[in-house]
Amino acid sequence: MTGILLGFIAIRFLAEIFLHELEKFPFLQDAAYLSVLMVGLRLLFKIFAPEFDVPEWLILGMMAGLFAWGFSKQALVETDILNLSLVLLLNSTNNRILDEQNHHY
Repeated sequence: MTGILLGFIAIRFLAEIFLHELEKFPFLQDAAYLSVLMVGLRLLFKIFAPEFDVPEWLILGMMAGLFAWGFSKQALVETDILNLSLVLLLNSTNNRILDEQNHHY
């Protein structure tokens, strides 16, 4: 019973992390869909055309390529934009204070 509870908590935690990553990386969702499509096509080929065997290295290479493409572009999420605007505001305030101090001396 404890293992089920820990598994449920772990899946919930990982789902929140994955949703946050989907916000940060816009290609990640498309890469996930394409990898599921690739696995589905491979299973269909195993059922309907068993003589057509895709090498394991090719599947792993394609999965690695999709994984790399999914993380290739990082977008600014709302928290990053808020942090950036706060940094810019603090920087402009510091520059104004330094300018005022330089004029007094």
